[in-house]
Amino acid sequence: MVVALLAGAAAGSVSLLGFGIDSGIEVSAALILAWRLHQERRSGCMVAYDRTATRLIAGASWPWPPTYGSRRPRSGRSGPAEASLPGLLLAMASVI
Repeated sequence: MVVALLAGAAAGSVSLLGFGIDSGIEVSAALILAWRLHQERRSGCMVAYDRTATRLIAGASWPWPPTYGSRRPRSGRSGPAEASLPGLLLAMASVI
């Protein structure tokens, strides 16, 4: 997440910024799910934990809609984004 956000800001790439935001959402959801499963292991299945986990995951997704579909760089630059070696390496590592 951090690499994608820094590389996206440096290159003016909305795609890399979106990838970084999405990575943060996914990590947050994974941590919430781990907490939820830990609660189930301790106390058995409880509806209150399910509701809390669902609300937390929904809340973790709030940064995504404002960036979805954006067509211009957030940095205020005009024109195409610059090439980003960290971004390319991150994309390759993600595919692998």
